[in-house]
Amino acid sequence: MKKRTLNEYRQTKEYQGSKEGRKYLTEFKDVTFDDLETPEEIKEIKKEITLQQQMEEIANIVVASINDMIFDEIMEIMDNYDELNWGYFIQDDAPTSLIDACFDHKQEIHYEIFQLVLQKLK
Repeated sequence: MKKRTLNEYRQTKEYQGSKEGRKYLTEFKDVTFDDLETPEEIKEIKKEITLQQQMEEIANIVVASINDMIFDEIMEIMDNYDELNWGYFIQDDAPTSLIDACFDHKQEIHYEIFQLVLQKLK
């Protein structure tokens, strides 16, 4: 006996008569062809979103994820260099101004490394 695909199974009377099948059938029962876009309306919608806009949107998504990856990678590698992490040499009960200074120092170095990476990628 041949195994049915999901599409073939949905077309059978057993599925259409089952509770789950009825649920899907009743959801779309009220949709008429008047509710669907005509080819002209579809063309207008497609014209609104130009190729350049689509490319810009994709580039923005990719840039955001790449920036996050670069940021995380720099942080991970910086952890291997004690000279860059002054916070390793102070205790938790150190004055807040010293802790802040260590954090600011690491942030400044991270920013400079990030800029170097971006320059090298160009």
